[in-house]
Amino acid sequence: IELEQARLHALSMMSFGMAHELRQPLQAIRSEANNIVRKLGAMGIKDDDIAEAEKSIENNIQRIDNNIKFIAGFSASDLEAPASVDLAELIRKECAFFQNRASLQGIALQCETPKSQPADLNATGIAIVITNLITNAIDAFEGAGDRAQLTIKVNLRATRNEHVIEVADTAGGIPDAVASKIFTKFVTQKTGGWGVGLYNCRLIVGAQGGEIDYQTRLGVGTKFTVRLPRSTGAGQ
Repeated sequence: IELEQARLHALSMMSFGMAHELRQPLQAIRSEANNIVRKLGAMGIKDDDIAEAEKSIENNIQRIDNNIKFIAGFSASDLEAPASVDLAELIRKECAFFQNRASLQGIALQCETPKSQPADLNATGIAIVITNLITNAIDAFEGAGDRAQLTIKVNLRATRNEHVIEVADTAGGIPDAVASKIFTKFVTQKTGGWGVGLYNCRLIVGAQGGEIDYQTRLGVGTKFTVRLPRSTGAGQ
């Protein structure tokens, strides 16, 4: 127990240090992007593509900054309290973020959600989980060979007691040798990967009282299912 506490303390200190170091270059990127836009404006140049790129840079900087805050808080066991969020809107936003990348690889990324699904949870944490699951699904197609149908389906639904998020792909499934250790640190099918994404997903989901599991069929594909507790009165 003492050893684990020492490890968590060391991780917390390292996370805070990394957060500080990462925020400095992020702010520099934000500042330089703004400078470019102002310079172009002073030159009388207006371009919709440049304006959209500047907006994308700002959104991604904010996304990274939110993730840094979450990781630092998570490692210090000091997460922000759950807040009211529209889970359907959050998932649609995450899917939209990956649409272009998936399309460039010939993958149809489909997102099915209710119009609205209120939830009480840590939005940044769940966004990190969805990001990991979609990224893994996209990456899984790299070694899947020629497949007639390249599809990723992200679904959201609610039961009486749970929010259920499903991310399913047609990338051919997970080999047995990997499947049995899928949520273990440093297990990966990716070249150069660290294999910590799914391990962290389970920690994040578990910290919010939920569960994450998967089903896989070789030659077919894999489906990850996230179940999160539904607060009394949520969505009523």
